Amino acid sequence: MALSTYYLGAYRKAGRDFVTKLAVVSGPDAGKFVGLYRKLREGGRVIHCEGNLLFYEHPAVDAFNSRFYEPYFVFLGPIVVKQGSQFWRVGSWSKRNLEKLCRKLRAVKGATVELLSLKECFPQPFLGGVLASLTPKQRQALYASAADGYFDSPRGKTLEQVAAGLGVDESSLRERLRKAEGAVIKAALEELP
Repeated sequence: MALSTYYLGAYRKAGRDFVTKLAVVSGPDAGKFVGLYRKLREGGRVIHCEGNLLFYEHPAVDAFNSRFYEPYFVFLGPIVVKQGSQFWRVGSWSKRNLEKLCRKLRAVKGATVELLSLKECFPQPFLGGVLASLTPKQRQALYASAADGYFDSPRGKTLEQVAAGLGVDESSLRERLRKAEGAVIKAALEELP
């Protein structure tokens, strides 16, 4: 089973700080885990359950990772919990800041920290960033194909029909769509640990 958590927001209630999160549960035991959390909903921490999605809240200082919040780094993706380990994807404007975070984490008794990768890049923490980086023709190909049901199962329109609707030949649409799909898939896979 894997659990990916996303921060949604923060608020103050009765003088206390809270955060709201979305947890996405996947894997063979996902149903059991979601069932357990549905029972916890009565305690007020789980706000809503839908399929494998859990919307929940907790006091801002109630999570392991909240002890390490600093203004010099940001989470670039979800915190993934898998096989008893947490995977964080964080970014900063300085390698020194990330090394400082690793030192703080290593100081926690019983914690093991492993830096899986380090690369210099311009972060796109949301898929909207990758969509904005597509050419106008690639965006048009992606949006028209989705709107016409090309990605649906069963398929709505064929690629030939989508191309005709756009007034372009099928090979041009196929190439634009291939490049757009590649960029979106690559961005989505970079979110995984």
